[in-house]
Amino acid sequence: PGGGSEDRLNNVERVRLPTNNGAISGIGTWTVEVGHAGGTLQDYAIVLTGLATELEQSDLTVFEGSLSSSVESPLQGDTLLIEAAWKNQAAAPTGTYSVEIEDITDGVVMHTSEQSSLGGGMLDSLSFPYAFSTTGLHTLELRLDSTSEVNELNDESNGVDNNRILLHINVSQIGVRLTPLMEDGTVPSTPAELSQAKTRTLDPRTSSWVLFELEMRNEGTSQISVGLSVSPVQRLDNDGVMYQPRDEWWKLVNETGPWTLAPFGEEGDRIVVTLNMSDMDTDLSNPDDAVYALPGTFISDLNLFDTNAPTIAHSIRLTAIVERVEGLFTLIAGTEGLGAEPGDFAVFSLSIKNTGNGPTQYTVSCETTERWTIHLGNSQSSELTLEPLNRLQFLPLPIRIRVPSAQDGEPAAGTTEDVECITTSVNDPTLETTEQTVVAVFESLDFSPELFDSEGVALGPLALAQPRPVLNSDTVTTELVVSNDGNVPMQFVVQAFSSLNTWPIQLTEGSNVQSEEIAFAIPAGSSATVSIVTIVPPAAEMGDSNTITIRTTLADGPTVTNATRLMVQEIAALDLSWNDTMLIALGVPGIADIHAHNTGNVELDVSLTMGTLPADWSGGFLSGRDFSMGMNQEATIAVGIDLPGSLPAGPLEQIVSVIIEATTPSGETSVYTVEMTVEVVPSIWIGLSCESTSIEDISSDGDTFEVVVTNRGNSFAEVLLVGIGPTDWDVQLSQGLISLDAGESAAVTVSATPSDDAANGLTEITFVANATGSQGGLATITDGTLQVGISKSRDSTSGGLGGLLDYLGLPSWTLALIFLVLLGSAVATGVRMRRSSESSLRPEEELIPPGSALLAGSQSERKAAALDTSVSGEVLTGGVSDEEIQSTIAQSSPSLKPPSSLEGAPPLPIGGLPEGWTMEQWVAYGHLWWEQNKP
Repeated sequence: PGGGSEDRLNNVERVRLPTNNGAISGIGTWTVEVGHAGGTLQDYAIVLTGLATELEQSDLTVFEGSLSSSVESPLQGDTLLIEAAWKNQAAAPTGTYSVEIEDITDGVVMHTSEQSSLGGGMLDSLSFPYAFSTTGLHTLELRLDSTSEVNELNDESNGVDNNRILLHINVSQIGVRLTPLMEDGTVPSTPAELSQAKTRTLDPRTSSWVLFELEMRNEGTSQISVGLSVSPVQRLDNDGVMYQPRDEWWKLVNETGPWTLAPFGEEGDRIVVTLNMSDMDTDLSNPDDAVYALPGTFISDLNLFDTNAPTIAHSIRLTAIVERVEGLFTLIAGTEGLGAEPGDFAVFSLSIKNTGNGPTQYTVSCETTERWTIHLGNSQSSELTLEPLNRLQFLPLPIRIRVPSAQDGEPAAGTTEDVECITTSVNDPTLETTEQTVVAVFESLDFSPELFDSEGVALGPLALAQPRPVLNSDTVTTELVVSNDGNVPMQFVVQAFSSLNTWPIQLTEGSNVQSEEIAFAIPAGSSATVSIVTIVPPAAEMGDSNTITIRTTLADGPTVTNATRLMVQEIAALDLSWNDTMLIALGVPGIADIHAHNTGNVELDVSLTMGTLPADWSGGFLSGRDFSMGMNQEATIAVGIDLPGSLPAGPLEQIVSVIIEATTPSGETSVYTVEMTVEVVPSIWIGLSCESTSIEDISSDGDTFEVVVTNRGNSFAEVLLVGIGPTDWDVQLSQGLISLDAGESAAVTVSATPSDDAANGLTEITFVANATGSQGGLATITDGTLQVGISKSRDSTSGGLGGLLDYLGLPSWTLALIFLVLLGSAVATGVRMRRSSESSLRPEEELIPPGSALLAGSQSERKAAALDTSVSGEVLTGGVSDEEIQSTIAQSSPSLKPPSSLEGAPPLPIGGLPEGWTMEQWVAYGHLWWEQNKP
């Protein structure tokens, strides 16, 4: 007992069980039953929650119709079939069990058997023949698990006893018999013939009725009066349920009773009557619009009885099977003047009528010669299966055929296309009809004007488009592209107007040039371009706006208006592109290029700034920090990054940022930021170092020092160390081939021994480290070099200049030679200067003409005379300009030496460091500057 009602909703069911004080105790065994009323298998899921425990048991149960007989009212002694069916409605199998059927009226066990195990949810059945020996009402009982062998959820001991069901059968006394005759009029002699005689098949195309000849026989020993009752005709469905037929059926007997029958064996003991079962709703008089009887199985129960003793009776069931007839009729409508413009649909109707006698599905398939798009009904398919149509039901089906959009003027106006629609019965594919029509292509006057700038970029609607920036004296071109999207030639007139009269306009189409209006023709499927040229006045002020309105008019047709707005303003725009990742090898500066394109309308002053780098990183710009870019000019910005050693291969977390500032002539600045990730490639970077770069006073026995070899890369390396020294020195290395992992170092002992004839003075040893990797050449290799100065100890004890000569390796007699040379040079110089002072004139004296009194006397006398101011007189002096003074000072100033660079750095240009460079950047990348700027 559940206390709830069933429903057919797919939802959550909540059942509250009553307490022990209620009418029904909540404690006990509960059953949840799920049923399915459909005709196919149905999967389902169920979740049960509650304070309960699931019982895994079986439950044999009977149901309505579990016990039945093949004849409802058999005659005494007639053999009939007893049928029984049951199921296990629980989940667990039953195991073996017994089934028993008993005639309770006579107290006779009709059948007993032992059944094998029945699985959960499974059905089982049995049947056996039986003949009753007594008349009257017999009550039969079906008992499942009659010996109580199965532990069930519901049986006679637990829950509800669902193992029993009763069947009542009325057995008549032998006395009268009603027998249908065969169609040839003979009496059936076998059960098969009897079953055949009870059934007639009706072809509804030829008739609307069936006839049964019935023999009424007296099998008793005395004369009797019999009557015949015929039940109304009913339709027997496939599920065994009887329904009222939709058509009106009549049942007519050719004679009326009662009838008197003589005793069995005498003449007159039998009478044959005819039963006519007719469908009165049929009409076969008009073959073109016939109404056939509905298909199906129709039954009527007949009962022959003794009018004086009604319990003496015999019943039979007659069956009329109406065959199914397939019929189809189609008709098209709306095809006169059928057509459409390109891109539109042409619509007509196909009416479909079921001229058969039962629900029928039809499939409609339409196709054109060029396979144009077809939509049937509300679908978007050219083939459609309709819902079943009943007898004489018709359905108008709209059919839409899309004329292809015009392309290159096709399909041309006046073109026709054949359409064919085939309708086929789903039940009988041989039954089909074909309907044909023609679709015409109508004239299309579609056109589309669109505006573009001089670079071919669409301008779009005026309300959504940004103003186009222009500058004074610019010549601005706007392209109007008029496309003939139709299928006939068209004539157009284009007019252009400027909102400011000071901005002149000129229209050009091919070789045709006009001021404000131009006319032209466009063939079908083609387009024409009209150039509208506007000149920005030189006196236009910043912020001035001018709207150009263009009207495109089709001859005898509509007008479409387009517009674009021009505004005097500067646009600073840089289009930047770069590789997001810099691949850098340790020991080699990494270089990344940033490609810049000035897409604005003014010249830009570009300034570059390097973002913050880690403390041990260095970077700069090889292309300079500040430069200018004209309109539409392109430039490449070279960024150099130098990494420290011992970084692992692969991407790094650090980001290299470059800040680019672009400034317009009016001072407007736009800032762009370029970010690049850094990826270190497998690298071998060999570094050489020594505690001292100069080792002096090496004795003839030689001296030793250490050179440290370090792998500053990130890959394993085999290093070959070579020391290259003077030929008169013996240089030996403790080891030449060294294996180093990333970050490892090794110390190599170097011995340097001078030979006996080794020259005095400083010389050097060059160490070269060549590396090879173990990755098949995948690693980038940077070799190392080191110069170490060496000198041998002096053998003499000379000091001063003599010691210097010894240090330089010169013989001792060189000192005397140098002294004599210096002494001779000093004497000669003194004599020459004396002579020059006596004979030469001062520069200001060279201006005095020869023979003048101003040159009389010796130099000292002329000087004294010049300083004597006792003589009075007027002296006129000319003025000296500032330019002459500055020129004289510049000529007398000592010339500056070219700037010097740090040790190990490339030489600086004459003008010093290039603009935007620092000395640290020059030390690292100066050699690249010289490669790009070779004199």
